[in-house]
Amino acid sequence: MHVARMFYQLKIVEGYSVKDRRRVLRSLREKLKRNFNFSVVMEEDPDTINLMTIHIVQINSQIKALDRSYENCLELILSSQESELIHHEFTILE
Repeated sequence: MHVARMFYQLKIVEGYSVKDRRRVLRSLREKLKRNFNFSVVMEEDPDTINLMTIHIVQINSQIKALDRSYENCLELILSSQESELIHHEFTILE
């Protein structure tokens, strides 16, 4: 079994309040869980309203499937008009 760890740091485009940030977080989390079989954890920075970090973990026996999941997840995040991608990482642990 292989474990994929995905890390995304996003900037909320129009995040002027904590309420805006939570709305974007909730929306993105629901899309990710609905479209993929992921464990999703979102990190909120209390000091900056317009930044958020997403950690995703997925387990699969095939590395190609993990690569596809990463690419599909990246596409979904890039297609979001509520946030823009600042940084991302992808690691496969064996």
